Amino acid sequence: TFNNMAARLQTIDNSRGQFMGNIAHELRTPMTTIKGFIDGMLDGTIPPEENRHYLTIVSQETGRLARLVQNMLDITKLEAGEVPVHARSYDLWKTVNDVVFSDEQRIEDGKIDIQGLGGPPLAIYADPDFVHQIVYNIVDNAIKFTPEGGAITFSAQKSKDGKMVEVRIENTGAGIAAEALPFVFERFYKEDRSRGMNTRGSGLGLHICKILVNLSGGQIHAESEAGKWCRFVFTLPVGN
Repeated sequence: TFNNMAARLQTIDNSRGQFMGNIAHELRTPMTTIKGFIDGMLDGTIPPEENRHYLTIVSQETGRLARLVQNMLDITKLEAGEVPVHARSYDLWKTVNDVVFSDEQRIEDGKIDIQGLGGPPLAIYADPDFVHQIVYNIVDNAIKFTPEGGAITFSAQKSKDGKMVEVRIENTGAGIAAEALPFVFERFYKEDRSRGMNTRGSGLGLHICKILVNLSGGQIHAESEAGKWCRFVFTLPVGN
């Protein structure tokens, strides 16, 4: 019993060390970029006529840093059970449509074809804020990895026993390698850049999705055919 306890403590300690190392790396990258560009503008290395261009990059990196910190706070609260669940019955498609419309500019810029919207109302029983975050994170990934002229497809239907709603969000593109699929929901996991995964992301979005889906009483998994498509499938309780 003591040996088992010691082994578990060692595993926790190793995990904590890896976690802190990942945090340090993710924070250091944007901070280094921000400092480098600002120093370049201050010492004249970057010509004044190019300041606006590099200030835009600094703004983007600052936003990335803020999102990373917010994601860390969200994960800490979620894993500690400090986020209350305000579940109610409402139409799933309202959230899906809201997310897609909020990303309309990025979708148009990428010439991405959106398919499957506009289905009949489909009631789920879940926290609307949770579902919005789940759909947003998955759609955000889909937009990043869908090539110009590609497509993102939405579909949803009740399970055979009528107790759950299964939601599918699929995008064309490089997909995810089979050996990477079991790990995409782990904290800070990012597939090798040769596979097309966005190595500039924090690797936290899908981990948050898994926590939120589990808190909602559902499950989530990823499917893919490398070089062709990627699909995220999650379930939520049926609403009234």
